[in-house]
Amino acid sequence: MITNTKAETIVGILIGVFIISITILWIGSLINYSRWVIQTYDRNTKIVLLKENLINIVWWVNIENVKENEIFYIYKNTSLKQYEVFTGTTNDQYKYIDAHGESVSDIENFDQDIYARILWVEREDTSLENSNKLVRASVRRLIKK
Repeated sequence: MITNTKAETIVGILIGVFIISITILWIGSLINYSRWVIQTYDRNTKIVLLKENLINIVWWVNIENVKENEIFYIYKNTSLKQYEVFTGTTNDQYKYIDAHGESVSDIENFDQDIYARILWVEREDTSLENSNKLVRASVRRLIKK
């Protein structure tokens, strides 16, 4: 009896190609998931670092003139090497910062990630001689279009 080895060879090649393609797809999805995990970790770490830096800044900045439930912004003046506190809606431009905490003036043409940083005094206790203020902060990443 004569056997057809060409058909068996073609079937063997097709099965091998199928197994290799499944393996390549699995490796690609694993790399894609790894990239997603790294990007998510990087974004969350930047926000945590910005919040921790903000806590340290608020600790050393004088916010005595900020009233309860008043939104305020902190601006890092690099020429004077000090932090300035601004309140009111006319100072909204100071809430936009980059990943290093530097103020971003032109958010439309800025090519890196932009974060919005807003602070407010939640509660002020004036029963003691010194006023004790509970400051809340919000730092979030803005989505670019």
